[in-house]
Parts: sequence; C-alpha cells; structure tokens
Amino acid sequence: MANEIPEELGNRYRIDRLIAEGGMARVYQGIDTLLGRKVALKVLSANLAMDPAFVARFEREAQSVASLSHPNLVGVFDIGADGEFHYIVMEYVEGSTLDVAIRREAPMAADRVTGITLSVCEGLGVAHSRGIVHRDIKPANIMIEPNGRVKVMDFGIAKTKIEGLTQVGAVLGTVRYLAPEQAYAAPVDRRADIYALGCVMYEMLTGRPPISGDSLIEIANKLMTEQPPPPSALVPEVPAGLERVVMKALAKNPDNRYSDTDSMRLDLGGLAPAGAAAAGADATAVSGSSSTVVQTRPERTQVMPGGPAGEPPRRLGLLVLGVLLLAGGAIALVSDRLGSDSPTQTPSPLPLESPSPAFSPAPPRLPAPAPSPTPPSEGGANTARDQALQTSEARIESILRGGVQSGEVSDRAEDQILAEVGKVVSENEKGDVDDALDAVEEAREEVAKYVERDEVSPSIAAGVNGQLDEMAQALAS
Repeated sequence: MANEIPEELGNRYRIDRLIAEGGMARVYQGIDTLLGRKVALKVLSANLAMDPAFVARFEREAQSVASLSHPNLVGVFDIGADGEFHYIVMEYVEGSTLDVAIRREAPMAADRVTGITLSVCEGLGVAHSRGIVHRDIKPANIMIEPNGRVKVMDFGIAKTKIEGLTQVGAVLGTVRYLAPEQAYAAPVDRRADIYALGCVMYEMLTGRPPISGDSLIEIANKLMTEQPPPPSALVPEVPAGLERVVMKALAKNPDNRYSDTDSMRLDLGGLAPAGAAAAGADATAVSGSSSTVVQTRPERTQVMPGGPAGEPPRRLGLLVLGVLLLAGGAIALVSDRLGSDSPTQTPSPLPLESPSPAFSPAPPRLPAPAPSPTPPSEGGANTARDQALQTSEARIESILRGGVQSGEVSDRAEDQILAEVGKVVSENEKGDVDDALDAVEEAREEVAKYVERDEVSPSIAAGVNGQLDEMAQALAS
C-alpha cells in the first residue's frame, strides 16, 4: 500500500501480522482490543481505495453478509475506514480450506463429499433466503475447521436483489467454477451458486474440475461448448446417486439444475451416512468416515444437453471480454492459506477471493495415502518446523494465485510449482529431511524453468524463492 499500515485501525483493531495479500486487498491477523478477541482484517489496497466504485463494492461485501448468522457462514463483525485504509473486520477462522484437502486427498470418499456439500448447502440456503447470491463458490472459499465444521466465506462479489453495482455484462467469479449464464453476462440467481457447488463436488470426487484448460480462453470455450464426463468416467467408484446430484447441479441450462439448495439437500440427505445430515454433516465430512453410501438405483447419470435459457450467441463476445478482464486482474484477490495448507489443522485466517489451484486436464491423481503415525525422529517431533513449512507453502500458493490473476503466472506453472512445493511438506511429514531439502531445490528449478519460458514473472519468482529459502532454513534448523 502507499503508506505503512498503522499499528492499530480505528483506535480499536491492533494489527499483529500480514497473512495474505493480493491485487485488491491485504488480510491481517489482529486483535479487537475492545473485546479481546482475535480477528481477521481485510484492508483495501491504497490504489483501489481512491476509486469510489471499488470502495462501494468493498463495503458492500461486509453489508451483504453482516446480517447473516449461521454456523456454516463466516461472520463479519465490523466495517470502517481509518484515513486511507478501508477495512472489514471478520471472524478469524482456524483450519484449512477445501482446496488444500482436494489437492492432497482427492478422489475423496463419497460420504465426506456428501457431508461437506450438505454443510455448504446449509450456509448458502441462509444467504439465498436473504436474496444474496455468493457468485464465487469454489474450494478456496470453503473452510474446514479443526472440529470439522464447514464454513462458506468471502462474499466479495455477492449480489443482492437491491444493489446495482454489479451490472449485467460484468463477468465476475473464478472461471473454472463460473456458471454458463455468468459467462454469457446474463442475470444470475441462486442457481449459479448451485452450478459452482456442483463443480466443487466434481473436483472432490475426481481431483479435477469439470472444465479445465491451460488458459482462461480455452476454459471459456469449453464452458460454452463442452459437457464434462460424469465423475464415474474418471473414478469408477463414484456412487451413482451422488453422481446424479453432481450432474444435475452442472446442467448448463439453469432450468435443468436444482431450483434451490433445499431440493439439492433433499437428494443428498438420502445419500448421507448416519449422523451426517444437516448441521451434523460437518464432523462426518472431515473425519473420513467409512460409512457405506447406499444407492437406491444403479443407473448412471445421463448428461443433459442444452445451454442456458435463451440460447446464447455462438460468438464468445462478452464471455471473452469478461475472461480478459479477469486475466487483467480486474477482480484479482489472493486467497490466504497461511498456516492451513495441511490436514494438520494449523490456524488459518479467512482467505481473500482467489482462484482455486490450477489443474491440468490430466487424469485424476490417485488418492494421497492417509498420513499415518511415524516414529518421531531423534529429538522428537519438530512442530515449529512443520508449521513453518506449511506457512511458507501457503504463502507460495497465495503469491502464485495472485500472479495467475494478474497474468504474471500461467496456470500450468502454478500447478507444477505447487506440486513441487507440496513434495517438500510431504517429505518432511515422512521424516525425510534430506529428501525435503532436495525437493526445495527441485522447486527452485521448476520456478527457474517457467521464468525462462516467460510463464512466471521475475517478481513472482523472487517472492516464491524467498519462501523456498524460508523452507530450507526451517529444514536445516
């Protein structure tokens, strides 16, 4: 930002540390000195704070959700301005985001997918009942707390019935989870969130989003013209009943989707294992329960033809314009993963708007083996080292995602570099410190390779390499 942020905002909120930053905002961990509680403070970037339209949208984010109260929604406590600094005070959420779990564990067990989806439906249903459409549902905006509770966060581009800041023609959201009608720049309703939730379910079940590609334009073209294969075509073990729910949510024509989250929950409820329904879905969703999902009918889902109502133009037109706006960083925000890129329940603050990790359209990865207890190394478990590695991994993820949104990092480079960085944490968890150090060097080589190919900018590379230095120091300690 133009000036250093003060130690305290609004004579009330003490700033402790920066935990994420992106093109539009920074997120800090702080303390509400009046109430003595930990909070997350989302502070608008100085260059955007001078734009009244951006400030209005930023304030709308808080106003949209401040009145919502539900265990499956992240709370907003306050909104304010301190000189040039416009900020939102949010609930500080511990845990990890769903994109982390997907990257490490997918394909996920059917009962876990069902439980997580039920919880998201609960939270979205409350927002929808108030006329609020999230418009950016994706794994990065779904938090799983240590106790298993699932929370939907970051209503940063939410649109209410009465506000007019988001005009028809403005394409917002993350492309891989964008409903076709959003891409066509048509008016959207809660069914756009249902489509995005279908994308999230698909990714949990298969390890990849239903629509993927090496560029935003390629994804946009596929969104208009290509039906994704049913999840069972990639992972044969996907239950037929759950697949039907996913494919109905993914119908290109919104009239063929679920009309609301209640109807989606009704179908999911018949698939959920005992104890995973409604609010109780959270604990089961994360526990990895081995309960059997009973199928009532064996047939597989048939993909329904048809695009959004009112047959869109064949030209990409508005879609390409919206995609290019996204690529140019018009709504670029970096999602915070600090301290949360591991199933080990490290504290993690509320993330910013961001794309989920890029996946190439390759066959899904085999499920990551569940971490099993390993004998402690000589000197005992190094918890501080583990946390330092997880924090650096999360920061690298945030840096790369910001680069993708600003056009400084290609999707392919993001995916490959994150894969190499993930090996560092994985080898450390196995107790193989030497292999983890080797993985750090391999990650550096991956960064250098993509810099040479002009797929990673030097400034982004410097940020990533700085975090790799931190990882090497943690491993050497």
